[in-house]
Amino acid sequence: QTLLWHNVLGILSVHRDGTALMVDTTGAVTCRISDAAGRGVFVCTADLSLEHEQLAAAGQRGIHLWQCFSQTKMGVLETIGETVKKSTTLILAARYLPSRRFLVSAHELYGEVRIWDVLRLELVCSIRTPDCPRATSAAWDSMGMALLVF
Repeated sequence: QTLLWHNVLGILSVHRDGTALMVDTTGAVTCRISDAAGRGVFVCTADLSLEHEQLAAAGQRGIHLWQCFSQTKMGVLETIGETVKKSTTLILAARYLPSRRFLVSAHELYGEVRIWDVLRLELVCSIRTPDCPRATSAAWDSMGMALLVF
């Protein structure tokens, strides 16, 4: 389960069964998205873009992007080609970068990390980390201008 806070929208809870639920400070439900990572898919990880009021919910079939207010699916970040398909079996981390235009995802196999353009719904970069068979998390170091993968 993922819990995230948004100062206007409230508390976002994304359960592994795929349900995303947002409640305000009084406990009233303001947003409910069923099957956030696709029909019949559990959510591995999720993140919220405060700037775009956008939810990224990752499962075995890609990263699904939702607009929180309208509860509308904005698109799906999917793999391209057979060479990288095997590494999408499980996304262990998905985080918006500080610009909020890009999303980084860390994958189960080969230590693969991908950077996505969430506005154009395109893969920008895909790398495999050397000597790291499983990338479990990724973070952006703004001081060092570096992407940290571990």
